[in-house]
Amino acid sequence: MEFDDKSLVRLIDLCNRDKNIGGACGRTSPKGHCNTPVVWYQKFEYAKDFWMIKSSQNVIGCVMCCPGCFSLYRATAIQDVMHMYCEPIQSEFDVFVKDHGEDRWLCTLMMLKGWKLEYSSYSHNSTFCPDNFLEFLKQRKRWVLSEMSNLILVFGNIRRLTQNNSTFSLIYIIYILQMFLLVMLSPGTTVVVLTISLDILFGLSCLYTTPFCIGSLILYSVICSTKSIQAQSAVTSAITIFLGGIVLSVSVGYMKFFVVDTIDDLQDGQLQFKQYYLILLLMTAVLYAALIHPKEAWTLIHGLTFLVVFPAMYILLPFYAVSNIVDQRWGTRESDSDSTSCYRHMSDRLFAKEKNINKRQEIPESQQFNGERDLETCDPAKTILLQKEQTFWEDLRVSILGTDVNLGTDQVTLKLRLKILRNRLVGILLLCNIIWACLLSSLYLTISKHDTIFGIITCSVYSFSLLIQLIGLTAHKCDSFFREFVIRTFGKKHPIWIHRKD
Repeated sequence: MEFDDKSLVRLIDLCNRDKNIGGACGRTSPKGHCNTPVVWYQKFEYAKDFWMIKSSQNVIGCVMCCPGCFSLYRATAIQDVMHMYCEPIQSEFDVFVKDHGEDRWLCTLMMLKGWKLEYSSYSHNSTFCPDNFLEFLKQRKRWVLSEMSNLILVFGNIRRLTQNNSTFSLIYIIYILQMFLLVMLSPGTTVVVLTISLDILFGLSCLYTTPFCIGSLILYSVICSTKSIQAQSAVTSAITIFLGGIVLSVSVGYMKFFVVDTIDDLQDGQLQFKQYYLILLLMTAVLYAALIHPKEAWTLIHGLTFLVVFPAMYILLPFYAVSNIVDQRWGTRESDSDSTSCYRHMSDRLFAKEKNINKRQEIPESQQFNGERDLETCDPAKTILLQKEQTFWEDLRVSILGTDVNLGTDQVTLKLRLKILRNRLVGILLLCNIIWACLLSSLYLTISKHDTIFGIITCSVYSFSLLIQLIGLTAHKCDSFFREFVIRTFGKKHPIWIHRKD
């Protein structure tokens, strides 16, 4: 992870403006040890999500998660929630909330306590991301489970949130509820959009393609619940390539369809609006977001990779995540002896550097830090702060690492409960998406104007959240731009520091 001092100062300045801000995050750009299509996909996805989701959350509510790779947390806010953050795992639900994304869990607790979380688009940093497909799947499994479980926790405490946290307005609650449903029903929605597209463009009836896709989803869920991680990765890779080919075919078909219809309308002297043109709004929204972020617009070159991979992520990833809840390995935090040549090359270089170090530099005793002695010689105003900080960390060490700390439910019992929960959740997820896909397909087949109902489905599913995101990113960009302009033009009259919350 890399960042410069200017990015950190901007986060400090952001927290300094409002003493109710408990955490702030910046714009994260991923990079890989190897330049692979998996990295390309993430570069575009990160850019799109930060442009549209983080910005809109910051305007209509507050950021749901300050990523652990580059975020600034107020010590008072951490102290306010630390007793809950360190509670042991007592149930299988706690596994998803607490162990699959500590940063999101911490942010959820802060929001419940009334703290605001904000985003600064001018605070840039970079972090390493997975560069192979298996590691990528493991990471996304954690992210999906963490996001869904924390959203369930938010909805369960929505009354408390609206009372304690002023950022939770009605429109924001509706927005995150729709985003939650979009993720839960994304497999069925994406399947229907693809099958309807194949029907419109190539004449492949939904009566055959939809049941085939549903049957494939059931088979995929069984494979993910019973087979090894390597087998799951191989099957997921194959389906991803297959779906990518379908999406490319559909995209080319729609472009041809659009050009032919436009030429026909121009020849008739009247340009008519087609319902399926609404799909172009999704592409236009991303292009607009890139235009108002000109320094990052180059990530659009990775849009083709995202176009090929995203149907598989929307269809397969929820089932992959739920089917593998028993596996608690992080993936991105594990050392692998059979890692790629890039990792081996880097480790060899680091080892060679270590061999060249012949003598360890010793710090003179006069320069070494001695806590109690240095506290006595410090400035009196600083001494009080240092004593409080030392007490804070000492209490934290005792409460978290002490011998009397409750370690929670044992792993054997927890694993057994997770297996039972996995079977239930896979069944529920399959049932909900099958019903949803059948409902949308029936609606499409029973209405004569197929292109009209296709536009209605697309508009009803994506329009509200897309509209909120477009308004949010525009407002956030304008606010950030003018603040940055004023700071660079007139400078700062006051020193930047974080004030304590009253």
